[in-house]
Amino acid sequence: MSRTTLRIFIILAVFSILGLVVVQYYWFSRAFELKNSSIDRTISIALQETSESLVPLEKRANTFFQPVEQTTSNSFKVMVNYPITPDQLEEFLKLYFLKHSITLNFEYAIYNCETDLLEYGEYVCLTGDCSPPADKKYKFPQLSETESFYFSIFFPDKATLLLNQLEISIISTIIVLVVILFFAYALFVILRQKRLSEIQTDFINTMTHEFKTPISTIDISASVLMNPKIKDSPERLVSYATIIKNETARLKNQVEKVLQVAVLNKKSEELKREELNLHELLANMEGSLQATIEKKSGELDMNLDAQNDFVFVDTLHITNIFNNLVDNSLKYNESETPTVKFNTRNEKKYMVISIADNGIGIAEKDVKMIFNKFYRVHTGDLHNVKGFGLGLHYVKMMVEAHKGSIRAESELGKGTTFVIKIPNLKKSLKS
Repeated sequence: MSRTTLRIFIILAVFSILGLVVVQYYWFSRAFELKNSSIDRTISIALQETSESLVPLEKRANTFFQPVEQTTSNSFKVMVNYPITPDQLEEFLKLYFLKHSITLNFEYAIYNCETDLLEYGEYVCLTGDCSPPADKKYKFPQLSETESFYFSIFFPDKATLLLNQLEISIISTIIVLVVILFFAYALFVILRQKRLSEIQTDFINTMTHEFKTPISTIDISASVLMNPKIKDSPERLVSYATIIKNETARLKNQVEKVLQVAVLNKKSEELKREELNLHELLANMEGSLQATIEKKSGELDMNLDAQNDFVFVDTLHITNIFNNLVDNSLKYNESETPTVKFNTRNEKKYMVISIADNGIGIAEKDVKMIFNKFYRVHTGDLHNVKGFGLGLHYVKMMVEAHKGSIRAESELGKGTTFVIKIPNLKKSLKS
């Protein structure tokens, strides 16, 4: 799939998902509104009939036609302007609610029209399995012919009823969300596979180039050595033999880097671990590291400050870790005087080794990716940087195989610091 085709596919997929979300949201909200309006209308009719039953026909005012007012989403006020008894009101409410199939538990309150104060309140269970709240119950006053009242109804479980009646809509919405999540995951997998494909293609191209160059040089040198006249020029003979040896060593080094990947799949217990004084190892490595860095006119600085430098590690792989990080520091460095600094310290149960350089640094978007297999940071004008993108992946896997951790801290133009944590042994040099 070409890059343009993939981009068009992603854009269409995103718009399709957004469209599906919008349609589903509109459909669900519309269904919710319709069901809510239907319940409110049914409740209003039942309360209208209740109010009409409470007031004799000859006492009804001309404006009695619409005595019900919805004050909130789950509460209603009914103007009666006539003496009300709690028993009578409760019986009529139960009667007309059941008539209209309203099975909601409710709380009613009776108010005095003159003082607008609550005179009586009660909680009524229509479901038969509810526990009325322990609210204060008011003793209803003695009625007189001149007193008038209104009452309000509150439905605490109305939202639950709505959700129960929208069960099919909720299930369909969940199914749609699952489909969207699955589709989004599939899109993520496609992009990830596309990225892996590009990385592996880049790796194969790089490996082909890295192998092709020394092979060509060896082939040319071997052709020269096959000429019988070469024995008359001992200096040329030695020169071409040296070229073959150097290029063979280069090939061997590249092959070893590729074969390191096979080691990454081994279990940590297969490592040849031993008790090791890490400061002593670094001191032994200092000479070879110094020689490597000096070839680039650089400097090596070691500050070994850890009090406890005993670790339980595979010496070969720990050595490879340090060599890989130093090699990386030198490859990605434009400074006239490349500098590599080693620092050690103890942090709780760990020995912390930091390796800092003054190289070109790594962009924030790449820092999280540099430990991925085959991943190589784009270096702009530094086209001479060689590698397969395996070095840092190897380093990370080997550090983790030793129950440790590694992270990179970097800023473009200011260098990079790799911080390694490895578990300490409990004994130390001073014990």
